[in-house]
Amino acid sequence: LGQDIRFEGWLVYPRIDKGKNILYYANILNWGGDRTINISVSIFDRQGYVPIKIVPVNGNITSDDVQKIVAASAAAYKPQAGSSYFEFSSGDKVAGYGALGVLATMLGVKYGGAASAGLIALA
Repeated sequence: LGQDIRFEGWLVYPRIDKGKNILYYANILNWGGDRTINISVSIFDRQGYVPIKIVPVNGNITSDDVQKIVAASAAAYKPQAGSSYFEFSSGDKVAGYGALGVLATMLGVKYGGAASAGLIALA
């Protein structure tokens, strides 16, 4: 688009809300001279995670505003029956892969045995 886009910092550093099973963060971009906020949300479910990207119209929101937007967006998500993270049962390995899959993706690693070993070593 011919626009200069620069990362200018974090509005909200990555956070995990264990009660809602979400990971979220917000960064500040300078998009052709305009301040733009990008909010990323990952909602964990039994199959992995559902990514949500939000770009508020107002580029001057606060971290408290981000938390409200994230809470409203997460509350609007309705998983299919049997897919909710809360439907986890003892011995259910599918739900356990959700967080590992997100971390592997964030590290740019294709999920698999190597990713698991690498993440365990990283931890």
